[in-house]
Amino acid sequence: MNTHLDADSGTTPFSPHLVKGPRLDWLDTLRIALITLVVAHHCAQAYGPADW
Repeated sequence: MNTHLDADSGTTPFSPHLVKGPRLDWLDTLRIALITLVVAHHCAQAYGPADW
């Protein structure tokens, strides 16, 4: 992985300044909903059947 500073721009390849345009609110909401679903699923597995 190339993480050194770029000689031209002074930023790393993973710098947030490289992101163009506004954030998509619906995509952030979807991401939060999916993360919540995964956490809830993993919590519920403790109460489910053990022979799955």
